[in-house]
This record gives sequence, structure tokens and C-alpha cells, in this order.
Amino acid sequence: MRPTALSILGRVPLLQLVPFGQLEGLGRYIHLRRLPRTEILYRTDDPATNLYVLASGCLKLSTPGPEGDEVLLGLVRPYALLGEAAVFNSRRHTATAIALVESEVLGINANAFVDFVRHHPEVALRLLESFSHQLQRAQERMEDIAFLDVPARVAKRLIELALEFGEKTAQGYLITLRLTQSELAALVGASRESVNKALRLFAEKGLLRSERRGLLITDLAALQRRIY
Repeated sequence: MRPTALSILGRVPLLQLVPFGQLEGLGRYIHLRRLPRTEILYRTDDPATNLYVLASGCLKLSTPGPEGDEVLLGLVRPYALLGEAAVFNSRRHTATAIALVESEVLGINANAFVDFVRHHPEVALRLLESFSHQLQRAQERMEDIAFLDVPARVAKRLIELALEFGEKTAQGYLITLRLTQSELAALVGASRESVNKALRLFAEKGLLRSERRGLLITDLAALQRRIY
């Protein structure tokens, strides 16, 4: 059975403490939007008139680098919020959100959500926890670039992809989310050539291999040891 908009909201970690009946007040301010692969949900500096919940699929958040290249800030999983920081800050998006695969999002009117949070302090506390976690992850990414070499950063990002988006199989973790070489390099924060070199090294050591359905991580523990 296809989930309803309210049932999707109920699976958002931020809103799980809110009784289902109270979520119904947001129902009139929600709209469903389908995104084909590569479609842009919003661009950097667009007005944040809505925030979004990813109902299905996967989106990437990116921003232009100093030389015009793409800096990939992260990937968004189902039931995560997008654009919530802009709603409570400048009311303009600070990144571009693009569908990596065919996806669906729930758009929530920004003013309605702000009013909802005012009446639900438990949601406000979870928002603060979410913002704190995002800042911590951003700091970790900066520390990775400063202190880890490219193979270590590639290993770390692959482990994250395996655990967050991978499928556990008898042979290891199968990452079916297909990132281009440029997207993986942007996620790592390195050149495409250096990332491909690290991937070839890991393949030669038997830690991963490319398969028809995606990238198979055959030795997650060995990849973890390569980080530090």
C-alpha cells in the first residue's frame, strides 16, 4: 500500500514524538513533488518558501567550489529533512539539491512549519540536535581533508555509503547508488584522478569490485583499517 503524506511525516525522526493527530494540522500545507533523475529541487540562493521531506529516492546537496567545480556536501536519505536551516535563517537556500535517482519529496510551507515548531517545543529541541549534528559532520569533513590522505578519505566515504545506502549480502555490502566518478570525487574532496587511483588500489587488494548492480565492498574491516 502506498504510504500517505502524513504517514511519511510520521517517519521523520524530527517528528516522531508528535502525536499523529497533531501532524494532521500540517496536512493542508503539504504537496507531493516527483523528481526525475538529475532534476533540481532548489538552487543555491533560491528563496526558501518550502522545506522538504525526502519520501523516496536519493538527493545530493552541493555548492560551487572556488574554481567553479562542484563541492558535494552530502547525500540525503528517505525521511530526512531538506532546507530546514534556510527556513530558520536567511530564508534562502545555501546549497543546491539534485535528484541522484528518481525521487519523491513532500514540500511543506515554510511559514506553516515555523508556526508548527512554535507550538511543539520537542520538535524545536530535535531541530537543535539536528543542526548540531550537521555542524559536527561538516567539521569532521574539514578535518578529514586536513589530516587524511586521499585513499583514507575514499575508504571513509565508501564505508559511509555502504552502511547508509548499501545492501548487506553474503559477499559484503553492495552499494547500488550509482555515483559518477566526478560525484564521488566531489564527495571525497579530491581530484577524479586521485580517487580513481585509490579505487584501483583497493580493487587490486580485493577490498571491492564492480558488479552489474553496483559497487561491492568485500572487506569492510580492511577499508576501516585503511582510514587511520
